[in-house]
Amino acid sequence: MKRVHSLSELQLAIEKKEKDIRIEGTISDVGVLVLGDSQCLSGGRLEFKSKGLGLTSNNILKNIIIVCPPVEQAIWNHPEIEDFGTLSMNHVQTYGQVNIIAAQGFHKGTLVAEDVHVVEADVRGREQRPFKYAVETLQGGFNVWNRCPENTELTVRLTNIAICTQATPVRGSGIFVSGYSESSGAGGIVKGKEISTKKIFTDGGISPATPNLISGGVFICYGSFFEKVVNKERVVTFGPNDMVLDLWGDVKNWHVLDQLLSYGPSAIGFVNFGNIDKLKIDAEIITRGDGSRGFNLYDGSLQELEIHSITTHGDGSVGLQISKPLNRITICEDVKTYGQSGSSLVKGVVVNLKAIAVSIKEGGIVEELNIGGSLISMGDDTPTLEVNGEIKSINVGEEIVAFGKGSNAVSVAKNVTFEASGVNRRERHPR
Repeated sequence: MKRVHSLSELQLAIEKKEKDIRIEGTISDVGVLVLGDSQCLSGGRLEFKSKGLGLTSNNILKNIIIVCPPVEQAIWNHPEIEDFGTLSMNHVQTYGQVNIIAAQGFHKGTLVAEDVHVVEADVRGREQRPFKYAVETLQGGFNVWNRCPENTELTVRLTNIAICTQATPVRGSGIFVSGYSESSGAGGIVKGKEISTKKIFTDGGISPATPNLISGGVFICYGSFFEKVVNKERVVTFGPNDMVLDLWGDVKNWHVLDQLLSYGPSAIGFVNFGNIDKLKIDAEIITRGDGSRGFNLYDGSLQELEIHSITTHGDGSVGLQISKPLNRITICEDVKTYGQSGSSLVKGVVVNLKAIAVSIKEGGIVEELNIGGSLISMGDDTPTLEVNGEIKSINVGEEIVAFGKGSNAVSVAKNVTFEASGVNRRERHPR
């Protein structure tokens, strides 16, 4: 192991192709540094003037703090290298973005990151943004993107990734993973067994009422395929159009163990455009902004959904909205909405929505809907359960209640057959 104490010693060690370099203490005023093939850098603290540390192939970073201005890339790589080998990060803190990109010329490679904390980052200035469903999405503080137009595979395992703090949320998305294209078999993909997260705090800094730009706490974009995603700790978003969890790709099993919480307008606790076998959310989804919904199945597929509870507080904030076929939905406790009608962003268009607790849209077919507690709405002229699609079986443990003036507990489209025998439905108009 080569121990270094100064910038000149570090530069010399890299130039001499030392394989194992350890930083003692803090090295400041660093220009751009690039590790060579199979070099390992550990220990200490590196403070960059601008852009941070570059990786090439088979590099290891461990037990290190890398600091650069929040708008810069703290860790980046040469995206055109044919074979990345394995790029590894373990117990790493960054001030600035972690940005791993594959581009033209890339053939294969692996990224393994464990216990990485992006403490501060601002990626709003990144011009390259994936586009689909009439919206662009901001890159992430931890960003992985296979932009290679050829059919290539970037293998990824991310465990215990944390993004920023409540006091300094990332400006942009939190964890962002994407392949080259929305078209199947076109261009590079990102593939892996697992993504697991610790606390994530985001504020995309998007102007209110912007119709064509979004961000996400965890955003699995198109061309991404994972066996499992686990959110071990809470995910919180603060800004307009900041989705908490968003899927455009494919995940077999997604498990949420802590709160999903949003404060900004036109956010969604979990929004699905991709494909999931099973989604299990063992904690509550809470949204507080106008037009911010709890859960949406817009497109793609989902076989089985289980959620602890959903509460929305804003106008136009639907609790649960289903637009595609789904085998089973289980809500362990309640779905409650406290808002009136209001504006919300839907597929790049701002529309008016009622704060319905459960809305089954045309095209939504639910084989089995199980509610452990109650469905409750507070808005005027707002149904609590809206059925424009189909529910083949429904079980409600307590009751379906509408508190607003002129509100019905259950609203069924004229061309829809819906039977809910044994379900207690009530309209209460205390005002």
